[in-house]
Amino acid sequence: MEPVHVQVQNRRTSFGIKEIIALAIFSGGLIGLYNNFQLRMQEMELRINNMEVNFKANTRSFDKIDTKLDNITDAVYELKIEMQKKQDRP
Repeated sequence: MEPVHVQVQNRRTSFGIKEIIALAIFSGGLIGLYNNFQLRMQEMELRINNMEVNFKANTRSFDKIDTKLDNITDAVYELKIEMQKKQDRP
């Protein structure tokens, strides 16, 4: 009888297809998370810029309204003085 030779693969050093697929899926997941994060950061930056533009536009509108209210207040005050002068005359 001849001795039987059994070949045993060293599983620690072999890098099989399963490991390559798992690494590809893991890498794809990390890339997907990174892209999602970058997209959300860009969206947030656009929203902040839009809010700043709207704030500046609103500030200009408020300044115009403030000026108009000041003019109205001045006109009412002058009318009040004129009315008092007319009442003070004998």
